[in-house]
Amino acid sequence: MQRVRWQAAARVGGGRRSGLRSLILIPIATVVAIALLLVSPSRPAALAVSADGEQLPSSRQGLRTIVIDPGHGGQATGTIAANGLQEKAVTLDIAIRLRELVFRRLGLQVRLTRESDVDLENVRRTEMANNWEADLFISIHANGFRQTAVRGPETYFLSASASDAVARRAVLRENGSDDAGSDTGAAPAPGLEFILWDLAQTQHLRESSLFAEGLQASLNDLWRIPDRGVKQAPFTVLRGATMPAVLVEVGYLSNLDDAAMLQDPDVRQRIAESLFRGISAFREQYAVLAGVPPN
Repeated sequence: MQRVRWQAAARVGGGRRSGLRSLILIPIATVVAIALLLVSPSRPAALAVSADGEQLPSSRQGLRTIVIDPGHGGQATGTIAANGLQEKAVTLDIAIRLRELVFRRLGLQVRLTRESDVDLENVRRTEMANNWEADLFISIHANGFRQTAVRGPETYFLSASASDAVARRAVLRENGSDDAGSDTGAAPAPGLEFILWDLAQTQHLRESSLFAEGLQASLNDLWRIPDRGVKQAPFTVLRGATMPAVLVEVGYLSNLDDAAMLQDPDVRQRIAESLFRGISAFREQYAVLAGVPPN
């Protein structure tokens, strides 16, 4: 499995400084708790800290609520394949199938950010997950690229800048009209709210990385092509999440083979099964991290 280097999700300032004026050491757990209260006072800052100050997983009950986000919707069609298949339809269909699997087999509460063909801003999707106090967030998409030979799944978690050229292309396309920054794939100049939210997500980088790797491995078993890997990028839909969060590109609609596969309901069911296996595996890992049985 390809490993990626964790990148700090929040950066203050854009240039190098000639000297260090002052340094204040504050436990990161304290900073994040303050961040959550300032940015989203309506939601309690569910932050567990051990006796020695180590931050623990946010839920001592294991995974209970999962939010699945079908990408795009309404006027935002996403990528459109040569066969006319639209990304927004693919993502919704897979999300509904995945919800059924998770609820029926694991008995967890599962909520979708949209259940029909409606417009929904990326920032609103994350707000919904936070308000529902989700323990896990997965945003489902289908990719597109002018080089039609490119195909296969990719899985992302948050960072302040894109980890490679592929990630830069994906973040510019998926963020759409959001504040995606320049064509370098960097996040916009950070204001206070952006910094606080990114500090909150930084606490979940380890869990998000584990979740992303498990999902990518499961999808690779289905596609059986060279692994496109786990990547990092500043997706708007991941930026405000206060739980482990990933974005999955289930394939390339710009590729004829991938588009034909994604048009097949049986294949979409198999994709949902692959995502379910990734969720189920992470549930076990999460229980170990939290020190509780998976139920």
